[in-house]
Amino acid sequence: MAREVDFRISPKKMYWIDMPSDILSVKERIELLLADVQIRRLPSELLHQALPEDAVDSAFLYNFDQIVAKNRMQKNQSAKVLAAKYADYIRAHHPGRALVHTTMLDTEIARTFRMADIPYLEKNIDVKSEVVATMHQIIKILFRNDPKLRRKYLRLELMEDKKYPIRLYSHRFKEIKNVQGFVKDISLNGVGLSLEVRDDYKHFHLKDPVGFTLEIERFMFALHFGFVTRVFLERNELGISFNVFNRKMVTEENAAKINQQLQVWLRDFAIAR
Repeated sequence: MAREVDFRISPKKMYWIDMPSDILSVKERIELLLADVQIRRLPSELLHQALPEDAVDSAFLYNFDQIVAKNRMQKNQSAKVLAAKYADYIRAHHPGRALVHTTMLDTEIARTFRMADIPYLEKNIDVKSEVVATMHQIIKILFRNDPKLRRKYLRLELMEDKKYPIRLYSHRFKEIKNVQGFVKDISLNGVGLSLEVRDDYKHFHLKDPVGFTLEIERFMFALHFGFVTRVFLERNELGISFNVFNRKMVTEENAAKINQQLQVWLRDFAIAR
């Protein structure tokens, strides 16, 4: 079924070189994507032909065991020769954004990658029950200097050719009720919106407690309690943050609704290989 809502996303992308097949279920991919991480599979034989267009903003996870297995069959190259070859390649193309993992315990191979300042993990990370937690840990290593690492959840930026209404009210000033606006972006812990009447921005300031109801196609969501976290009059934007797990802010029913709806919208992106 086609998505009802058009949007843009810009998750942290990690290309897993020779990712084991079926290591991640669709549910796990969606879980990672909601947490702002998109995992993409990249065969090692395609890597040297052309890097992905978004390579500068992406990270790369190398399955050295599988790389060695493939090359032994095709070119009969030893693991030590391949280690030097890939260390040079990584250092030239994405230094600081790559991690090599292997189950081999070889001091010389480990030294080759570590001398090139490439994180080298001697661990089986193909354990299905642990793979999501492992991916989160690896992302923290590979995106440690990226400002987007601070973003806990993926943000969906709604396309501007269609407007989705939001009704906003203030807990601080009870007379400020039902300010009208439109949703610009949405995530599991916040929304960005633009107000219909520009003069209404003067009623809201940073840290103001607010609530809202919004509607996006047939999806309706209500926030009882959140905080204003950004006010950009020049960009016609107001940002509101909340904790989806805090029942004083979001009811259990509404928390389930937003989580399920975002999963539906993101499914196509999650299964992209």
